[in-house]
Amino acid sequence: MQSRETPILDSLSPAGRAALLERSIEKCYSSGEVLWIAGDMPVGLTLVVEGKVRIVRGSGGRQTAIHSGEAGSTLGEIPFFTRSTYPATAIAAEPTRCLIITHAAFDHALRVD
Repeated sequence: MQSRETPILDSLSPAGRAALLERSIEKCYSSGEVLWIAGDMPVGLTLVVEGKVRIVRGSGGRQTAIHSGEAGSTLGEIPFFTRSTYPATAIAAEPTRCLIITHAAFDHALRVD
């Protein structure tokens, strides 16, 4: 995976980056596809590699966008680190590729780096 302005990857040594990438999960989403729903427990920290993700609150036809993430952005940091649920829903605004950094991948990269 090529990093484009991804501080979380750029700050790691080559060994730490390799350790993180080998244990992370790459996922692709179609435009309009849901990444997670408010109340879900996070599988990992989400790094947007390509595309755009909208974070919304609300239900049905009345949703309010509260945040967005584009290539290089990380999403879901607070639920990931506090091991709590997502407070809002994430939806791909266009075809999007993400790297899901699991707790195991993060912990392993910290040990290596």
